[in-house]
Amino acid sequence: MPFGDDVTKPLTFHAEHGYTTDPPQTRADILAHSQFRDMRVHIFAKHSASQWVEIGAFDIPRQLLAQ
Repeated sequence: MPFGDDVTKPLTFHAEHGYTTDPPQTRADILAHSQFRDMRVHIFAKHSASQWVEIGAFDIPRQLLAQ
């Protein structure tokens, strides 16, 4: 898809850190951890001096990283 001067190219983010099942933690330990949960990301944008406007919200499911 071509992009004009008035369109932002897609942004992609990749996590540099995450949960793995490296010892001494087990898969069950990680899945039970209070900080290991599904998240929702809210995307905001603004143009010039305008107010920030939410342009989208996306659910991010939790997953263990492959080793």
